Amino acid sequence: MESKKQLLIIGPPIFNGMAGSKRILNLVKQLNSTELWSVYCYSTGYTKPINFDGVFLQSNYLLLLKDIIQTSYNEKYMYHYGYINIYTLLPIAIAKLKRYKVILDLVEDLHIDHGNRGLKYFVKYKLGLLFYKLIPLFIDGIIVISNHLYKKIRKDFRNIKIKLIPISVDIEKFNLHGKKKKTVKKNFFTVVHLLQKMVLRMYWKLLKIFVKINMNVNFY
Repeated sequence: MESKKQLLIIGPPIFNGMAGSKRILNLVKQLNSTELWSVYCYSTGYTKPINFDGVFLQSNYLLLLKDIIQTSYNEKYMYHYGYINIYTLLPIAIAKLKRYKVILDLVEDLHIDHGNRGLKYFVKYKLGLLFYKLIPLFIDGIIVISNHLYKKIRKDFRNIKIKLIPISVDIEKFNLHGKKKKTVKKNFFTVVHLLQKMVLRMYWKLLKIFVKINMNVNFY
């Protein structure tokens, strides 16, 4: 039997430059640093499994189901980015049967209707509302990104654990002793000063053009 804990991540957009990707990878990075977790991420962003900072990425849906069914970990969790949808309902249901703790990470309000976007969006929206009602059956905890979502989820599901995490941060990119803070402050004011000079020069040129056209005055 494996001694590590297992974390299966499903549903995220694992692409460079996407906010959802960065949010997840920053959270997972802290788990990998302890060497107590095996992290597997299933996304449509890759066609074969690769190792990225200790995260095994995979896009094969059947392999996801196989890994859930054949898991040998004593302590296992499933992290689902976003709301339950038609693609992830089955993996979540099987995970619950295999005694996974299933966590949702919510960054949007599902109930905000974005207007008429066609039949495909309408069906997706209605299915989303239906699956939303299934949350108490499958979900053990929910992470939310805003106070608005926290209050809404708390109102709708009083017996589910909720955690507010507005952002995720890569701590290694910051100097906790304060040295970088001074540099950032200095660079900020330098940029502001340069912008002020640029704006003043632009206004001066515009003023000269305006006066020259309307008053026939030459500037030397």
